[in-house]
Amino acid sequence: MGHHHPIPRDVLGCIVTGYAKRGTTLLKDLVVQTTGMVGRFEGGLLLAEAPRDGIPEPHATHLVAAWRPAAAFLDRYRESDSFEDGYRLLRESAEALPRHDAPLVDKTPEYLVRLDDVLRRAPLTPVVVVIRDPVHVAVSWMQLGNSLDDTVAWLRVATESFVAAIESADQAPQLFLVNFADLLRDVDATMARLHEWLGLPHVPDACRDEVRPALRAGWPGPTAPGYRG
Repeated sequence: MGHHHPIPRDVLGCIVTGYAKRGTTLLKDLVVQTTGMVGRFEGGLLLAEAPRDGIPEPHATHLVAAWRPAAAFLDRYRESDSFEDGYRLLRESAEALPRHDAPLVDKTPEYLVRLDDVLRRAPLTPVVVVIRDPVHVAVSWMQLGNSLDDTVAWLRVATESFVAAIESADQAPQLFLVNFADLLRDVDATMARLHEWLGLPHVPDACRDEVRPALRAGWPGPTAPGYRG
């Protein structure tokens, strides 16, 4: 395993992860709205040991579709010397971003099952982990056609990875936990704590409207028609 240097906060502002279908998209949207960071759908850059290894599928396909980088981005990314260079390249070439000089937020639920590797590849980068009732997570997954066995297996691996990280004296300071039910119950208080942890200013009541579609869709319960978690 190689040694990785910290990625500057003005390049990668934070990472958002959590069990898939558990509210990571909503939290990413709130971070983008309230911090000046920019980001789209899943990044997945940190799932490989180095940029030369590329971005694993289906994350590469998702990234190209959502971020809309230049046509040769995936090839050029493999030539990057570091993750910092790779994120800079993504920021510069992604047509879907409103700005190309703002810190990125990388929202990738799959990071949760590889949390030790992600924290090692992006040392000092703040990582926000969204937690939600595992029963609700399982129901959401199974509504998408996943089997019970596959759902339980994924939950087990993700939970073991998460617990190992929060029990690590070295890794725990990089982590901030957001309970999804608390986020919907009092979004302003939750985001205020997150902003303080990130060292960023907080504007009261700046994001209450963002959670209303989720509440109307039935969150934080198991179903959320029309809303991507």
